[in-house]
Amino acid sequence: MQVFQRRSLAKSSFISLGVALSILVLCAMPAQSQSTGYPDTLQFFKNYFVTGDYAVAGVGLRGTGDATGYGHGTIQMSGVPDGAVVVAAFLYWETIESTPNPSSSNAFFQGYPIQGKSIGTGSSPCWSSGGGTGSSNGSKTLRTYRADVGPNLVINGTFQTNGKYEVRVLDSGSNGAGTPLTEGATLVIVYRTLDAPLKSVVLYDGPWTMNNSTSYMSQTLKGFYQADGSTPGSGRLTHIAGDGQLNFTEALYFNSTKLSDNAFTGTAGYSWDNQTYNVDVPDNASTVTTLVIPNSSNIDCLSWGAVVFSTPVKD
Repeated sequence: MQVFQRRSLAKSSFISLGVALSILVLCAMPAQSQSTGYPDTLQFFKNYFVTGDYAVAGVGLRGTGDATGYGHGTIQMSGVPDGAVVVAAFLYWETIESTPNPSSSNAFFQGYPIQGKSIGTGSSPCWSSGGGTGSSNGSKTLRTYRADVGPNLVINGTFQTNGKYEVRVLDSGSNGAGTPLTEGATLVIVYRTLDAPLKSVVLYDGPWTMNNSTSYMSQTLKGFYQADGSTPGSGRLTHIAGDGQLNFTEALYFNSTKLSDNAFTGTAGYSWDNQTYNVDVPDNASTVTTLVIPNSSNIDCLSWGAVVFSTPVKD
C-alpha cells in the first residue's frame, strides 16, 4: 500500500494545481462541441499530468448473474510498465435498473467490497425492442458507476498492476429479461514512471445512450492545456461503452480523422468495449473532439460510460 501512495511533494502539488485549474477552465465550457456541431454528451471528471500514461482493460458481464444476485468476470490487465507507480485506478460499470434511484452501487473487486458512485442522472437504456427507438424503456434507467479501486490493486497478496482482477457486480442473470442487468466493467489505471515523457491523462464520464432520438455521441476533450504533437500517433483515445454489436456499424472520429467504421463489436466481452486507438494530436492544441455516428439508419443503441484521452504535453 505504501507504494501506491508514495509521490513527491512537487509532483503532487503539480497534479493538484492541474486539476484545480482544469475545473476553472471547464466550468465555462460550452455545451456545444466546437467542431462536430453536436452537443457534448459526457462530463469532465479528472485530469492528471504524469511522466507516464494510462492502461485500460475490461470484461463483459451481461447476464452472468448467479444465485447470489451478482454477475462475475475477470479483467486481464496489461500494459503497465514494470516499476511504474500507480497514480489513480478506477473501475467503471454500467447497469440497467428498474429502480427510481441508483441501486447497483455495491460491488466486489478482488474480493474486497467497493462502493460505486452513480454518475449523472442516468439515461434511457438499450432495452428490449425499444433500444434503438428509445420508446419502450418504461421505468428502466441505465446508470454508470465509478469506484476508486487504487487501494485494492492486490494480486496474490502483493500490490501489483498487470494481472487478473476478479469483479462482481449486481446482475439478475437474465440477459435482457430482468433487472438489474450489468453490461460490463472496465479498469482504468493512471501510472507514472521515471523515464517517460510528460503526458496529460483526461477522463470524461457519465451515462449516454445513442438511439434514434439521439443518434450520435460527441465530446470536446479539454484539460490538457498544450499538447506536444511533435510525434505522430503519440496520443491515445479509449471509449468505454456497452451494447456494441458486429452487425450494426458506426463511424468513430478523432477530430476530423475516422478511426474506425465499426468500433463497437464487443471486443472486451459480450456487449462491452474499451478499444484504444493511437491518435495524432495537433501541436499546441488545447482541445480535441471525438464523435460517433451510425453508418446507416440501423442504430446500434450504444451506451457510454467514459472516454479516456492522453497526449504528450509541453512542460
